[in-house]
Amino acid sequence: MDAALWSGTGLIIGTLFAQQIDMLFAVAGRLGRTAGIVAVVLLLYAAYRWYRRRQLIWKLASARIEVDELAKLVAAGKTPVLFNIRSQEKRKLDPFVIPGSQFADER
Repeated sequence: MDAALWSGTGLIIGTLFAQQIDMLFAVAGRLGRTAGIVAVVLLLYAAYRWYRRRQLIWKLASARIEVDELAKLVAAGKTPVLFNIRSQEKRKLDPFVIPGSQFADER
């Protein structure tokens, strides 16, 4: 049943948009090699953006500090700058504040 639904959806979409699909292939045929180059450039750009996003996510994940690391730094007198980015509502629900942290509401 699932396979019939999956393939039927593709057939229905192809039938509904047959003229537009033919038009796209005709334009691509007239452009010839240029269409292929444009497609490759767009794919490379998308891959580059994906890679940069992965780098940013990794940097943000590695910029976090564990409780034990923070305790060691405070004990050594090398307290880092800490930002409490919780909203006002969250701070009301959990009023605990790390000593020395600065409030920076995300709004």
